[in-house]
Amino acid sequence: MAPIFFHNTTTSLLLNLMAYELCPDYKEECEITSHLSFLDSLIADGEDVKELRDAGVLHHGFGSDIAVAELFNKISYVRVPNLKKDLDLRRDINDYCNSEKLPLQRCKGQRRG
Repeated sequence: MAPIFFHNTTTSLLLNLMAYELCPDYKEECEITSHLSFLDSLIADGEDVKELRDAGVLHHGFGSDIAVAELFNKISYVRVPNLKKDLDLRRDINDYCNSEKLPLQRCKGQRRG
């Protein structure tokens, strides 16, 4: 997963990109919306943001990880998820974690929720 960077203008930028993907003339798949939808499914609170930040998946210039979690809560009402892509990505992550390419302890962390 490509890293994503959050800063003070990220919310308006993401909302505008998501709106653009919903335009009738836009012929591509909603890649940005799907990516954000997947990240939103991983982020429940600041601790989840910390784990993703520690893994290099996201970076931010906000004062706290909680602020990034709140950003996702703010934009999540707009998203139109691509459930097939989310399921495919989750399957790929599980396959990777179950392979010998990655030490098992890195994937088998405790799940909150």
